[in-house]
Amino acid sequence: MSRRQAFTLIELVITMVISTLALLALSVPFMAERTFWGAGNRQTEAQRDAQVALRALGRAAREASSYAVMNPGPTLGQLTVTGPGGVTCVTGGPAAGGQLLLGNGCADPAPLVLIDGVRSRVASLQVTPAGTRLVRVRLLLQHRLRVTDVTVEDELVETELYLRNAT
Repeated sequence: MSRRQAFTLIELVITMVISTLALLALSVPFMAERTFWGAGNRQTEAQRDAQVALRALGRAAREASSYAVMNPGPTLGQLTVTGPGGVTCVTGGPAAGGQLLLGNGCADPAPLVLIDGVRSRVASLQVTPAGTRLVRVRLLLQHRLRVTDVTVEDELVETELYLRNAT
């Protein structure tokens, strides 16, 4: 009489339970890595948005012959530069819907949106005169760490713009 070697139902259930626990334990690091990658990606986007905005601001300022700074409060900042191409107005902050706008004059009906207020939001734009040819710009951006989460990370970018043609 030959005996067959086979698994019993209990052995199969125990194997499945152990395999499930092992897979669950292995999934935790993968989920954490995905969260960290997403947060880092959003932080990179916010920094890139800020750098692109400041480059556009710098381009307008380099050719400017004069400037005017208006910080009516903590919710809105504005810099107006006058150059050979006319008047360029940069406005941003929570009062502007979290956007940073670059327009041909402050009443431009269709300004260029430098920061859209969706991926990154402008928490504050502070422009401070530092002389006849130097302007300090402080741009505080916020971005969410997760789409469904209310946790917000801040990115602060500060620079000085030199108006080489200013008098």
